Amino acid sequence: MRSRAVQPGVSGGGRAAGMTGRWARWCALHPRRTVAAWLVAAVVSGVISATLLSGALTTQSTFTGTPESQRALDLIQQRLGRKQPLLDAIIVHSAGQTVEQPGFRRRVGSLQAELARLRSTGVRVGPTYYQTQAPAQVSQDRHSTLIPISMPGSEVNEAHTKIGPVIALADRASGHGGFQVLVTGDATLSRDFTQLSESDLQKGEAIGIPIALLILLAVFGTVVAALVPVVLALFSIVVALVSGCA
Repeated sequence: MRSRAVQPGVSGGGRAAGMTGRWARWCALHPRRTVAAWLVAAVVSGVISATLLSGALTTQSTFTGTPESQRALDLIQQRLGRKQPLLDAIIVHSAGQTVEQPGFRRRVGSLQAELARLRSTGVRVGPTYYQTQAPAQVSQDRHSTLIPISMPGSEVNEAHTKIGPVIALADRASGHGGFQVLVTGDATLSRDFTQLSESDLQKGEAIGIPIALLILLAVFGTVVAALVPVVLALFSIVVALVSGCA
């Protein structure tokens, strides 16, 4: 009985191997290059994920249809020629002084002047209680007041970067002279949610990937086979981040 040699690239049935078969054969013949390629791909995926993660996160939501509330917002933008501004507020509080005292008034005026210098970043500072005499800008115990700020026409996606200088200013001012300075509002919440989402994703990947790798290693029994699903998952994350930033 004569044996028949099987040509490379041809299966026992005489059919040419597909692309998957050729790739599998090449990987089997070059194991070191294959492992090196997977390691490089994993490192590149990690770098891209770390670079694009913050830019791909967003707290902005949109309707799939056009409900009445969305049509109302569209009419406001169409008639007024601008988008609804994002509204935030600086809270100035003193446990030892009330808004009627000169020291409190000087502190609020100083903060308003510093906020006005941030106009180039897109932040607009509104009038204080001493200019409006509006009761809504003062707490019932007279120890706190609000300085309104806004970002006309700003998108929520841009708010977390534009509100950064305001929060930094409040952090620097808080604690001096017995005054506490806080920031809250639309842009501040957007920034907090973005930072929290980014932190949770990073912690989840740092914990989940090693655990998944150990489980896959126990199931497949080899490091290379266990790394394949992990690397594919990293690639999917990169694709999702790139798509989100596009």
